[in-house]
Amino acid sequence: MRLATVAPDGSNGLSLELESGGGLLLQPTWSPDGAYVAVADVRLPMLGTKRDGGGALASAAAYVVILSALDGTEVRRVRVSPPPFYFQWSADGSLLTFLHNEPVLPSSAEAGGGGLPSSPPRRSRRVRASVVSAAPGADTDAVPFAGGHPLYYAMSPEGGKALVYAGDDRKVSVYDLAAGPVGGAGVGGVPSPQVLSRSSGALATPQWLPRPHRQATAVGSAAESAVSVAAADDDEPLVLLLEDVRPVDVGAGGRGASDTFSAGSPPQALVLMSATDPSRRRVLGRFWGHVRYAVAPGGGRLAVLVTNPLSGREELSVIEGPFTLDPPGGAGGGVDAYGGARGGAAIPADAILSNPANRAVAFFWSPDGRRLLFLTTPRNGAGGNGGVIGGAARNALYAWAVFDAVTGRVARFVRHRLPTVGPLLLSFFDQHARSTTFWAPDSASFVYAGIPVEEGEEAAVGEAAGNAGAATPAPAGAVSDSEARWLRGSGGSGGTSSAGGASAPLPPMRSAAAPAAFVQTLPAALMDATLPRADLVDAVEPPRRVADGVQYTSWSPC
Repeated sequence: MRLATVAPDGSNGLSLELESGGGLLLQPTWSPDGAYVAVADVRLPMLGTKRDGGGALASAAAYVVILSALDGTEVRRVRVSPPPFYFQWSADGSLLTFLHNEPVLPSSAEAGGGGLPSSPPRRSRRVRASVVSAAPGADTDAVPFAGGHPLYYAMSPEGGKALVYAGDDRKVSVYDLAAGPVGGAGVGGVPSPQVLSRSSGALATPQWLPRPHRQATAVGSAAESAVSVAAADDDEPLVLLLEDVRPVDVGAGGRGASDTFSAGSPPQALVLMSATDPSRRRVLGRFWGHVRYAVAPGGGRLAVLVTNPLSGREELSVIEGPFTLDPPGGAGGGVDAYGGARGGAAIPADAILSNPANRAVAFFWSPDGRRLLFLTTPRNGAGGNGGVIGGAARNALYAWAVFDAVTGRVARFVRHRLPTVGPLLLSFFDQHARSTTFWAPDSASFVYAGIPVEEGEEAAVGEAAGNAGAATPAPAGAVSDSEARWLRGSGGSGGTSSAGGASAPLPPMRSAAAPAAFVQTLPAALMDATLPRADLVDAVEPPRRVADGVQYTSWSPC
């Protein structure tokens, strides 16, 4: 496999060379300053190795490798086991954290003479989070700091703290990695964590609320400037996490995580909480179903994707801030899924980016916090992914769309299929959004890996969707009220207006069906707040193909 960097127009390619040629390369991840790239180098055993519960992969020789993005040379190589499958840097780039499975050794009955295992270690379902020093020339090994099944985490926007959700014991905790041996502040293991919640909701990545007074956030209008300044306390770090409204017993005979979503069960709550004093908290929303959420850079907007696991129906909403521990007017409140407000001073959903024809499966905020990139797929008919919950279907058709929170417009782009690793990445998109960005630093274009769709295939998909009675999506570059239902009102009470109707199907990419990296520039009309609101704008330019044979792609942070 080959790892390389290229300019947005495909020029100035630079190969990042690994020692000994490299093996299977997984999860290339930019450092926050764009100076380095972390990647997993996995040397799989020879073909024919006995497969025992994932033993071949569990016993593979694996390395965490850090390369210079300037000249492509290695600056660190640390052997780890089992292989990493996800990376996330600390905000200052001094620490590199990663996820990998915990190995499970064969039982004594399976062991050979001398107490040695007779087969490779089996792969565990439990996930381990570990950390290494990213300093060039450092000689420290990786240090584990958390484990669970499942396990999601987010590094703090300042310093070296990790906010961790461990699913098997339903805890959300803060680990100070900078105070451990890898951070250079002690010996032994990472200090004991501070537990923030013991009744966490299921299957979502906890997040830190950005503190905009310490971030350079680009703003393009007075309205955007007002929203981008979230009123987080200057000295109090805040976090967002899910909690069940009543404690869940996960012991013998207790309720498991899946029971959280059963009919009639209590909803989950999206809680804003102090990271230093968990008694200081506020419920922002209450939801039924699978919940994924993300705070925009600057902390002024919140995107929430809620999926009903029984019906497959989902809703992607955008809520404007500011988000504070003290609600407006001093009253409590929240937002239920599908726009239903609860309580006195509820936070209204300002935009709902869902329609009958397509379902949203992932979303990513732009660096300026103004635009939301989200991926859609047909709900029914050929090319759709049916009732897949929280994941993606390999043979389905997908189309990127962008919502501009200032102009209130949505643009949709050409359809494509995902590369081999695409469904896996999208299944955990809220975790990957903590470390990977498809957006250009100026928030005016984005990059993605996709497999082009032939014209005849696209026509067949459009006909099947029409026969199924589903509305077809808007043309490429179209901006239409039919792409979103709006909940806006005076005084935060909420009001509803919607527009329907069908339009022409999206044009396909007309090129060979092989995975490639594409750069898509946003249409000017999407971003121009001075233009009157319009259902349609001129078609955008097609995506630029910048590299072939691409499975992973992301944009440098700077």
